[in-house]
Amino acid sequence: LNLCLEIVRKICVNYASKYSISSQEFLCLIVKICCSLQSINLNFFCRTFAMIKPEAVIHMGEIFSLIISNGFKISKLKMVTLTKEHAREFYAEHEGKPFFPFLVEYITSGPVISMELLADNGVEMWRDLLGATDAEQARKDAPVSLKARFGNEKSSFRLVFF
Repeated sequence: LNLCLEIVRKICVNYASKYSISSQEFLCLIVKICCSLQSINLNFFCRTFAMIKPEAVIHMGEIFSLIISNGFKISKLKMVTLTKEHAREFYAEHEGKPFFPFLVEYITSGPVISMELLADNGVEMWRDLLGATDAEQARKDAPVSLKARFGNEKSSFRLVFF
């Protein structure tokens, strides 16, 4: 089963973009289909990465409470202050963009809390709980979302993301 999952994971990384979904979502879907076809009763959770960024760390208790009350299990929780080198590596996809230096400076300005979230349909659930990137828009569209409650910037590199 582990070898099968590894092969499926590699396929997902290569083909998920064709279906406009993340490789995590694609993997979750494929494994669920395989498990149902094989009548394997697995308590399978989709996994997603989440980070509470420096400005929101002071609200971590409320954020954890909201995450848990929305059906997630929190795994691999870690608080760390990123070095500039780690931040540049983590956000490598944004290198060369005008906001990149500000993003690196911001994310290294204080501690962050990283975690793995587990839930059935976890990626989609996490996106819903986060709300829109723009806090003002999130307050209109999803007033109970994390971005609506704790966000204070339009910038896409503030607060919490997946």
